[in-house]
Amino acid sequence: MRHINLFVLLFAACCPMIALSQARIVGYAPQFKLQSFYLWKESDFLSKKKTFVAETRVNEKGIFKFEVPKGGMEKYTLGTEELNGYLYVQNDAKYTLEFLSESPQNNSYNLKEEIELTFLDLDSNDINFKILGFEAWIDEELSKLHFEMNGEGEMLRNITLLKLTILKDASKDTSLYFKEYLKYSVANTIENLKYMGAPSQIELFNTYFNQQPIHYRSPFYTEYFEKFYDQFISQMEVNDANSLFQAYASLNLAQQDSIISRHPCSGNLELRSLLNLLMLKQAMNGNFVPKSVIKANLKLQNKQSPFELHRRMAANLLEKFAGLEIGDPFPFDQIHYQHSGNKPLYIHAYNPTNTQCIQEISALRKLMGGYGSKIEFLTVYLDKPLENEAEVKALKQIPWQKVALKQDDPFWNLAGISTFPYYLLIDKEGNLLQAPALSPTPNGKYETIEKTFFDLIKP
Repeated sequence: MRHINLFVLLFAACCPMIALSQARIVGYAPQFKLQSFYLWKESDFLSKKKTFVAETRVNEKGIFKFEVPKGGMEKYTLGTEELNGYLYVQNDAKYTLEFLSESPQNNSYNLKEEIELTFLDLDSNDINFKILGFEAWIDEELSKLHFEMNGEGEMLRNITLLKLTILKDASKDTSLYFKEYLKYSVANTIENLKYMGAPSQIELFNTYFNQQPIHYRSPFYTEYFEKFYDQFISQMEVNDANSLFQAYASLNLAQQDSIISRHPCSGNLELRSLLNLLMLKQAMNGNFVPKSVIKANLKLQNKQSPFELHRRMAANLLEKFAGLEIGDPFPFDQIHYQHSGNKPLYIHAYNPTNTQCIQEISALRKLMGGYGSKIEFLTVYLDKPLENEAEVKALKQIPWQKVALKQDDPFWNLAGISTFPYYLLIDKEGNLLQAPALSPTPNGKYETIEKTFFDLIKP
């Protein structure tokens, strides 16, 4: 809280009264002056595909602002690709917060870190206040359970009392979102404890999933769903698991559903369909189902699932599945670019209104001067209106070939580019060599792409 007085002055100076949107976020991030900050939310919890919401710039005083579009209560992530934090946003709220990285390497593009946001003057009725308060309380209560229990009987009594206390508090609260949080917080914490008298799997299924609505936009529900059904195929009877593999191979959606339904915790058709998608997602990171079979079944779900939302989730998983991996041929046709075929290619992803992007152009030009005869350069940039003459001039200073793509072009997702600047390195044969590649300016470890260039071209 050491920046409160400074922040209040800056807030008053930088934030004139504006009409309330769903919410207004104003933050203090002194380590990120003149850098771009982004606001995202997840398209769905299985693919965890980021949906871009807004972009802003941290000003010279370290202040950034977002206005969140109208909508329901939602979890949002803000910051940079490497360093970010999350909060829950509710209608017509104003959030004042600090965004401070504890890492001395906060400028390293190779480091990803979740920032714990510090809220200033948070309303006691706000969902973030309630959740943070409950988490502090439940941590203390669980610590007592761990260190103060004298026997299994006492353990069961105290856990039952703890559940009843939470249930009583939930009944008094008027926020349905917070009630849901409390319910699945119990599931994610207390129900995972091992003790005599703990509920069985079928009891937990009946409490949290059987004949219950699926809360797709609730991060608390979806966290528990993924825990409860983790590696579900290994929980099935061996014959059923083998039959399911065969149904995947034959692309028989009805047969897959019939096999899954044999498990006592499989639930209704919608839950089984979601569970099927979860198993396909987990198979993407395993070796028990061929990648071609997984991809074919996601395409099948995308076309034939009886649930529209599940069709979209399958499409998002397919997009994730189709993302470029090291060693893959680079899709030059997607950006209408002809690779020379005899030089490595350094691709520069550029946002023409991003201050950090503009600042790196001089380093890129210097790099081109030293290695341009041996390394090919290409800039792929966001096609968007430029805000001032400096942005126009900066774009004109890039002397090599440039390709403009709209913000919604599928290339950005295919290449895994969600923040700027971003760099890719392609080998002479046209295969992806590094993603992300190092930048022309030093990261937190004082590394640049220049040593990689030197190693690539040396005899």
